[in-house]
Amino acid sequence: LYAGKFGFQTTLLRAFTAVPAHASFAIIMGYFIGRSKYAFSVASKRQLIGLGLLVPVTVHGVYDLFILQEYYEELMILALALLGASIYIATKLIRKHQENSPFKGNEEMNE
Repeated sequence: LYAGKFGFQTTLLRAFTAVPAHASFAIIMGYFIGRSKYAFSVASKRQLIGLGLLVPVTVHGVYDLFILQEYYEELMILALALLGASIYIATKLIRKHQENSPFKGNEEMNE
């Protein structure tokens, strides 16, 4: 349906931009929401949940602004830069979680 409406080129472009963007936004959200589960205080829990919602929603909104506006094609470069930054941050957050994992080095759990 999407390819029929917007064309193959747009569909292909979105496959390599929208899918990784949404994955990175979800990872960023999951990082903060996951940390909130182990927060010691209610205030910390609320702050982490707030960040888990605010950060990815804001980044997604800015990303959408850059790709959906029709006046300055140059903003597409900023959208790609934001995508790259989001993927980089998501990768760093995954590594951070892995380094702090209680299962790290436990070979029985990895099998």
